[in-house]
Amino acid sequence: IAKQVVDYLESLRVKRGKGKRLRVAPRHVQNVERVLSRIVSECGFRSLREINAEAVRKWVAQLLDDSKCEWSPRTINAHLSAIKAFCNWATTAKPRRLQANTLERFAMLDESTNPIRARRSMTPTELQNLLTVARMRPLAEFGRKTKRNDADKQPTNTTSRKTWTKVPLTLPGLAEAYRLGRDALKRSPAKIVELERKGRERALIYKTLVLTGLRFGELTSLTVGDLQLDSSPAWLTVKPENEKAGQGAELPIRDDLAIELRAWVADRRQWACGESESVSIVVAADPLPLSTLLFDVPTGLIRVLDRDLSACGILKRDDRGRTLDVHALRHTFCTLLSRAGVAPRTAQQAMRHSSIELTMQRYTDPALLDVAGAVDCLPALSLDTFAPETIREIMRATGTDGATSFVAPTVAPNPDNGATIVSICDNLASNSHDAETIENNEKTPVFQGFPLERVKGFEPSTYSLGSCHSAN
Repeated sequence: IAKQVVDYLESLRVKRGKGKRLRVAPRHVQNVERVLSRIVSECGFRSLREINAEAVRKWVAQLLDDSKCEWSPRTINAHLSAIKAFCNWATTAKPRRLQANTLERFAMLDESTNPIRARRSMTPTELQNLLTVARMRPLAEFGRKTKRNDADKQPTNTTSRKTWTKVPLTLPGLAEAYRLGRDALKRSPAKIVELERKGRERALIYKTLVLTGLRFGELTSLTVGDLQLDSSPAWLTVKPENEKAGQGAELPIRDDLAIELRAWVADRRQWACGESESVSIVVAADPLPLSTLLFDVPTGLIRVLDRDLSACGILKRDDRGRTLDVHALRHTFCTLLSRAGVAPRTAQQAMRHSSIELTMQRYTDPALLDVAGAVDCLPALSLDTFAPETIREIMRATGTDGATSFVAPTVAPNPDNGATIVSICDNLASNSHDAETIENNEKTPVFQGFPLERVKGFEPSTYSLGSCHSAN
């Protein structure tokens, strides 16, 4: 089946439709090769005839039952689509390799019931600790101390490796482990240089992801020729075939990151020349072609990041259920832009998103936004606007000084305020000609000179103002 997979991938590269050749991104071919090889390997298929729906169904059920598996239905469907497309090619391509596609009617998983994985952003302190651990951990792994296992867990063989284990790395003990690691490898200086180079590259990978917002696939495709580090400002180019939207992009680079990338490229060029060669020798050809990949990104970067986070003491999942992974560094880039007061439209352009809602809602972590600091930026408003002397002058000018409070004239009823609605009893008492009406409840009371009518059909506790009409 391995040979058939190679033929299938080659057919994707030269895919044709309607009499002309179709453009297929190399990254798409790489993704198909990765997911197809994985499902074929885990299902145990060794030939085309062994592909069957029952084995694939058991594989899917095992993934769904595994509590440690973080695959979403969308990821599983991507593997199912790859194997189904492969079987369909085997039944239709010439020469024909399969008589029938046994997975043609295999049901896909429902993706609507599974929410999108929520990621959180990292604080500046967490980022600094992550870069420190990434830089020192490759060498500090050789300086980890050991401890004996519990007595009930030790095997009968006292010389067995299972009788002891290494102490996990922590941030407080990282410097000591780093020093012990150098001492343990002092007879292998080349190994020390290799591990220090690996730690430097890993830290630079994290920093590049955080300060540029690149996706993982875009980072792995970066070459030396994609960098323009001598311009001001420096910038990098993402080719259309390597970008998610397929349009390409030019991203600016901060000055401090540009300096470190420039030193990294210069060191790689020196390593390519060979450490034994003299720097005075002029090399005719560039030992580091422009097509050389900028970073040697490990395929298991997510597992490397998990170990670095564990050494930092940073939880993989917080109390809100949000996780940290490689793509969370892109979320961190967007959140840091918002914290710095960058306009939403500018942040959208930096993230290369099609909508501003995606930038502000999906990629901005509200837990890291300084809402309290934003409230402090509002103008200060004081209730003590006037001094006591000024208040008395205002009250004297308006004739409200004395027993009446400063705000009473605006809300309290008085005979001079015709627009103010006063109580019925107070109004009736002020009209001497209505005294007879007060004593006799059978008669209709008067409100400021207008008769009041009762609401028919009920026994209201008050009189209706329906018959009151203003003089205007």
